[in-house]
Amino acid sequence: MFEIELHDIEKELGADAGLKLKYKALDLIRPALCEFGGQELEDILWIFDKPINAVKGALKMKQVLEKYNFG
Repeated sequence: MFEIELHDIEKELGADAGLKLKYKALDLIRPALCEFGGQELEDILWIFDKPINAVKGALKMKQVLEKYNFG
């Protein structure tokens, strides 16, 4: 389980902007988690058959977000 923290963005830019950013982030990370067999139970709750696959998925998710944020 992880959390996407958007309170500051929602305060500054509004709830719609926060939701758009949340869904963009989910669109970016979903393939990374699926690549290692992740099953989405809720948008921020995923299960894996083996702990190592969860770790690999988390590392891939980190790489995807860093690439998106920093090019």
